[in-house]
Amino acid sequence: MNKNYRNIAIALCMGKSENTSTNKPLTVAEFYELLSAIEKYNGINDSPEQMSLFDNVRHHNIDFTYLNEVDANFLSNELRLNGLLPEKVVSLLKRMNSLAFELERLESLSIKVCTVFDDDYPVKLKAGLRNLPNSMREPPVLYCCGDLSIATHNFAGFVGSRDVSEDDS
Repeated sequence: MNKNYRNIAIALCMGKSENTSTNKPLTVAEFYELLSAIEKYNGINDSPEQMSLFDNVRHHNIDFTYLNEVDANFLSNELRLNGLLPEKVVSLLKRMNSLAFELERLESLSIKVCTVFDDDYPVKLKAGLRNLPNSMREPPVLYCCGDLSIATHNFAGFVGSRDVSEDDS
């Protein structure tokens, strides 16, 4: 796991209990649009011969961690991000240090924050959703409680459903 990748994913995608930022965290689609733009800028495509940034390639024209050093103009002009997304990314990255308090609070509640860049992110979730459109991809940030290693098993979870039929199992 690259700790800097993790911190940036958290800054971009984690909500706060007390949201002092005017921007909401990136949506799943916005996060993967940003990753795709970085890969495109670096000349990476989806061919099997080339690994992607998502597979932890570290040495390209720009690295995911380079986002801390760029401004909205670079994101707009060089990475070709549209609309308000460049300004939103820059604004969200400015709150990286303040999220340390939120992470401590969650840890005190035995809640672990796991990102797509962490080694213990559920591989089956990542593999199963990787080829879907950006809005349906795996969540960049998961909030976990308990033993995350159980995510390696085949299972299905029903959250909030009290009436599970035999067809659902």
